[in-house]
Amino acid sequence: MPTESAVKSPLLPVDEAMTRILDGLPQKPPETISVLDAHGRVLAEPLRSGMTLPSRALSAMDGYAVRAVDCAKIPANLVRVGEAAAGHPWTGKLDAGQAVRIFTGGVVPDGADAIILQEDVDATTEADGAELMIREVAQAGKYIRPAGLDAKAGDLLLDAGMTLSARGISLALATGNLSVVCKPQPRVGVLSTGDELVRPGETRGRGKSFRQTRFIFKRLSVLVVGRQLIWGSPATAPGRCVMLSRQQMNRWT
Repeated sequence: MPTESAVKSPLLPVDEAMTRILDGLPQKPPETISVLDAHGRVLAEPLRSGMTLPSRALSAMDGYAVRAVDCAKIPANLVRVGEAAAGHPWTGKLDAGQAVRIFTGGVVPDGADAIILQEDVDATTEADGAELMIREVAQAGKYIRPAGLDAKAGDLLLDAGMTLSARGISLALATGNLSVVCKPQPRVGVLSTGDELVRPGETRGRGKSFRQTRFIFKRLSVLVVGRQLIWGSPATAPGRCVMLSRQQMNRWT
């Protein structure tokens, strides 16, 4: 009958081992950080839109903002009364027989409900007061990006648990988010052992090997968690690794 010491216990599955390790780690509360510093961080709370985007209806093309009813039959003759460019809206209200020169991203003026492409308009001049001949039937809503097309205030943008990429940061900023709630980053200590190892570039004596995994793990830890500390390379001696680990952990607490 085999002795107890001779009975081999089954190997612990990797998933179970990872679960035991992670369950044993201390849990720290989420932290609120600037969106600009959040690349690669994991969201602790859902990210929601802080505004309606776009906040007003915008033109998707260069052309003229018109009332569709004025351009139901062609050719139609209108008069240019203003201009709307991105960031520079025309503040009047469009009346019958009028049109506003508009550019991509410009706010669609009050009273207008269609955009006529500039290629479909003959203008006597590129100035207010110009007489316009419309050569294309207008369709209400065509070439217009309605308010809230991208997001409405309060809409869910990213779920908790997602890692913020450059695209996610751009989305957060575009929707008025200046900060995000993220899970705290883990801290990784890299401790390499073995007195047979020497630093790359040092004289390699007989039976010695260059230390390389330490630097690989250093780089990987930076890529994954963003920060780490090199704890050093203790001499091979009983209790030395434990002592050095405790010293470094005390620096972090």
